[in-house]
Amino acid sequence: MDLVVTEYGVAYLMGKTMRERAQALIDIAHPDDRGELVRQAKEEKFDLRRPDYFPESGALYPPRYAALMNLKTA
Repeated sequence: MDLVVTEYGVAYLMGKTMRERAQALIDIAHPDDRGELVRQAKEEKFDLRRPDYFPESGALYPPRYAALMNLKTA
C-alpha cells in the first residue's frame, strides 16, 4: 500500500521504513486514538520521532494555519 487517506490527512507510505510508516499512520489517525497508538508502537519497540504524544496537539495543523475553502467545479 502506497497511500492511506482518512478525514484527518494523507499518509504516503511508499519507500518509508516501518518506523516512518507507523508515525505517518498515527499522524492521520483520529485524535482520540493517537495516544493509544503511540503507546502500542512503543510497546512494539518502534522508535518514533516524537518521544511523547500530547493530546492537545492532536490537530494536523494549528488552527491559525487551517482554512476551509469551498471550490466550484467546472
